[in-house]
Amino acid sequence: MTLVDAPRAALIYAGIDEAGYGPRIGPLSVGLSVFRIAAEAAPKWNQDGDPCIDGLPCLWKLLRRVVGKSDDRRRQRRPAVYVDDSKRLKGASSLKTRHPLDRLEQSVLAFLALGGVRPKTDEEVFTALGADLDLAPWYEGEPIGAPITTTAEHVGVLAMALGAGMKRANVEALAVRCELVGEAQFNEIVADTGSKAVVNFGAATTQLRYVWRAYGHERPIVAVDRQGGRVCYGRPLSAAFPEASVRVLDEVRERSVYEVVERAGRQGTPRRMIVTFEIESDGRHLPTALASMTAKLAREMAMARLNRYWSHRIPELKPTAGYGADANRWLRIVEPHLKSRDRSQLVRQA
Repeated sequence: MTLVDAPRAALIYAGIDEAGYGPRIGPLSVGLSVFRIAAEAAPKWNQDGDPCIDGLPCLWKLLRRVVGKSDDRRRQRRPAVYVDDSKRLKGASSLKTRHPLDRLEQSVLAFLALGGVRPKTDEEVFTALGADLDLAPWYEGEPIGAPITTTAEHVGVLAMALGAGMKRANVEALAVRCELVGEAQFNEIVADTGSKAVVNFGAATTQLRYVWRAYGHERPIVAVDRQGGRVCYGRPLSAAFPEASVRVLDEVRERSVYEVVERAGRQGTPRRMIVTFEIESDGRHLPTALASMTAKLAREMAMARLNRYWSHRIPELKPTAGYGADANRWLRIVEPHLKSRDRSQLVRQA
């Protein structure tokens, strides 16, 4: 695709990623982050005047004064926040020197604070992210204080530094959101379709629809982290956007790129959107990495509620993250206390 120096306009640059695709216990969490890059910092555009995936700027470079990656050890001073794949940022539970969630929580809350949102509880965090926690009885109960890894004042300081750096770089954070899919809904969709990939794509579609509705007239680019071995997404995208046509721009092993264009006949300028599904997208696109972190933080907060609920009923029960052998250990203790209906709501079947 040919790039040209003009025209230029502000670019809407978004990312989508998940946390909790593989565990047996806990919700699937799919995050979204959206940025606007001003015209002077925006990429080259193609000959049709549309943003081009190959000309995207690197937000890590634009924001290098205030945003770091997990392996950034060359700096003389610590960045205001870290943005990276959530698996790289979350510390081990055995850490003694810092809380394993500190970089995740502080960074996500700092981005929320840029919009004037300063949650004091986990409930307020879920509300700020647009995440519905009404999933099962074990996610209910009294709010848990937030932040848990630092103070609200410290988050405010981080947000001030982050905001100043973003302003210098002509970059604006527009949205940080999360979609939670509870175990019962997860199992229902898998039973109907035979595929948990459909669950993940459905939640990602909810986030794509949000970008389409809010920013479709500004021709956004959305980078989605690819799950599994699927290469062709044209048909499910067409089903998700019945009011639009979907054109394949690229379909190779590493990356699949599509243009979604609202059909003629509607009033005003038609919406247009570029969607790319990439392997390890969270390492290439800062918005995808922030989406990964948001999804992980929301899932960790949900799991804290789940563990609180069951430990109150079974005092000797140790918490679980919901994965692999530890999930099996946890279930062996919990199952004698379950009603048959509860098991289908608590344990994911795929």
